[in-house]
Amino acid sequence: MPVDLRSPASPNPVVPPSGEGLHRRIWFVAGALCVYWLGTRISLPGANATAFGLYFRQLASGYFYTSNIVLGGAVERLAILSLGIFPYIFGLIFMLLVAATFPRVKALKNAGAQGRKRINQYARYLAIVLPHSKRTASHSALSNGQVLW
Repeated sequence: MPVDLRSPASPNPVVPPSGEGLHRRIWFVAGALCVYWLGTRISLPGANATAFGLYFRQLASGYFYTSNIVLGGAVERLAILSLGIFPYIFGLIFMLLVAATFPRVKALKNAGAQGRKRINQYARYLAIVLPHSKRTASHSALSNGQVLW
């Protein structure tokens, strides 16, 4: 006998979103995609994206190339959203590794919701610091004609 997932008698009732809620979610996702698309098309102010694009095609290997593929060409265009979500993901992974290594942070992780909140806050701080350090390293390497990655 098939189980109706929408009936309250089933062990895990699953109600698919419908009506007003579904339309709002679809419009939100469509709007977020439009904002991301626009952010990957706008170049950084003061940067010569054409010259960097020519220089970038000569390098076409390593970290820059991989980032450009994943971000849909945003790195090559020097877009304002060229970093994407990588700094935040790196910050979260780094904090998980720190929590597994250091007992003090591990205790914070096991402290419940407040501890996890604090670890997520540290990950956000890392997501702010990482692009600045990456920018400094990239600027010094590109201005000296070297490639770090």
